[in-house]
Amino acid sequence: MRADICSRRNRLAVVADRGLHREEAVPVTAADHEWGGRMHDDLIDALDWAVAKGIADRQRVGFFGASYGGYSALTAATKTPEVFACIVDVFGISNLITFMATVPPYWGPWFSIWKNRLGDPATEAGRAFLTERSPLTGLLG
Repeated sequence: MRADICSRRNRLAVVADRGLHREEAVPVTAADHEWGGRMHDDLIDALDWAVAKGIADRQRVGFFGASYGGYSALTAATKTPEVFACIVDVFGISNLITFMATVPPYWGPWFSIWKNRLGDPATEAGRAFLTERSPLTGLLG
């Protein structure tokens, strides 16, 4: 998909937000409770940088994402829709409550990590956080 986008003379940025742990300087916990929060801010900061450097035209910037990137695209569509000329989601998570409730059994060993990362759906505070950070809430709210 990236090659296809670039083959049409488009520029493509793959932003390493705080959720990507490619550098030891970024703690693994930097993304905890930051989906739809500072992780989204990281993307907007990257866009602002690209515009300031003359790499991107603010009026022609699109957002494309799949899986977590799709969640991020949906968050952009509901949180900062005025920033992007076009937003495309491919199988992104629109409702974090539903996502956490339908985690497949084979993800079981990782579920505690998801609870730390997103919020614990078994608690009232966790459900409130998951609801607040769900793109669907931004659309309906």
